[in-house]
Amino acid sequence: MEQHVGRKLSFNEVVHHINNIRTDNRIENLQLMDRSEHCKLPRVKKPIKDLTCMTVTMLGEKAYRLKHIAHNIDRSIETIRRHVRSGGLKAYKNGGEYYVVESDLIKYLKGEEVKQ
Repeated sequence: MEQHVGRKLSFNEVVHHINNIRTDNRIENLQLMDRSEHCKLPRVKKPIKDLTCMTVTMLGEKAYRLKHIAHNIDRSIETIRRHVRSGGLKAYKNGGEYYVVESDLIKYLKGEEVKQ
């Protein structure tokens, strides 16, 4: 993008990928925006099925690691942990890792309250 516009980008400028594929760097897929504009764009969420998961046999449904949830919804792991600590997302500890069962994750992603 810097070559296309003929200058270095400022700190306040962001290159947006129009089709939301970060590896598609064709110039026609790139749009120069300021950070505040870019932050207002809706986030694209990947389907839950793309998350790395494990089967939690005691609950009988899939469960997802916090770091994979964070990556999938483009949030920091710290944000997800904060939601767990505050009671906004129910998580279970298993072998030193925290997992969220699929039904609770779906409610969380829809913005519904997850009962603790």
